[in-house]
This record gives sequence, C-alpha cells and structure tokens, in this order.
Amino acid sequence: MTARDFAVLMIMIGLLSLLMATFEHRQSLQALKTQYPDIPPSLARVFAALISILGILALIAVIFRR
Repeated sequence: MTARDFAVLMIMIGLLSLLMATFEHRQSLQALKTQYPDIPPSLARVFAALISILGILALIAVIFRR
C-alpha cells in the first residue's frame, strides 16, 4: 500500500464517518422535536456540509495529483 492509497483510504473513512454522524444527528433532532417542538435549528448540518466539501476536494487532489 502506497502513501497515496493510504491517504485515499483515510479520506474515505472520514467522509463515511461524517455521513453516518450526520444521519444520526438528524434522527436525534427529529426525536427531540417530537418532545420539544420549539427546538431551534441546528447548524451542525451546515458545518458537516462544509467539512465534507473539504474532504471531497482533498480526495480529488490526492487522486489527480501526479
């Protein structure tokens, strides 16, 4: 396994973990909204989207770097 393969693997694991955490957070917020309908919106989705964009850009950079 080369350093490039390892970098791709680590970025993919990070993106997958972020996706799973985002789904879990969404389910938790939906459960909370049933008990507390006036709960304010969460900015976690926005930050997760920004971090995932950075991860995708990093993945593209690693794949296409020569």
